Amino acid sequence: MKKLILLLIALPLLSHGNMDEYKNDCEQIGFKPKTEDFGSCVLKLRKKNILKNQVTEPANQNVQVGNNEKANQEAVQKANQEAVQKANQEAVQKANQEAVQKAQAEANAHFAAIQRQNADAQRRYEAELSSYRSELAEAEKARASARKKERGIKMIELGLGIASGKYEGRGNSYNALNIRMPSPPPLNPYSRYRMTFPDGSYMDCDYNSRTSNANCF
Repeated sequence: MKKLILLLIALPLLSHGNMDEYKNDCEQIGFKPKTEDFGSCVLKLRKKNILKNQVTEPANQNVQVGNNEKANQEAVQKANQEAVQKANQEAVQKANQEAVQKAQAEANAHFAAIQRQNADAQRRYEAELSSYRSELAEAEKARASARKKERGIKMIELGLGIASGKYEGRGNSYNALNIRMPSPPPLNPYSRYRMTFPDGSYMDCDYNSRTSNANCF
């Protein structure tokens, strides 16, 4: 009887577990409330629930730790993938920039060679044109002198012919000028320059006359 009293006093003080649920279970089993056996049943159910919680809580903690580790691994993996993607993008961008710079340098050298060829051809033409003009001026001077001399001779012949009554006249004894003017040289066009890379890709470059530089695309 003393033990029953202690159990009845202890039951309201228990804080772990749902005591009403334990009492209902014990009543369903067949124990009568406010008896020693009923109190023992409630205590056993509570103890069993405490032991169950002690077993499941570490397991839940382990599951949570595992989930955290998995989340960390996934975060690290995602960060690594993003870093690799960023590095690849930067590498591709750098390679494209280097390809454009290489194409521009090669195209500029090509267009510079064409410019030198055209400049040389233009200088030769200007030298030939200057020589032609000098030769033409000398020829005109000689022709003018010949015309003047021819007119003097004709005047003498005219006077003699009139005096003798036998003047027949004569043609010009000087020849027309036969000096050919040089033609402008054909200049090499600044046609589109194509640079082919080892992997088979290519890049086209056009000459920009305003900047005297190549535009590659």
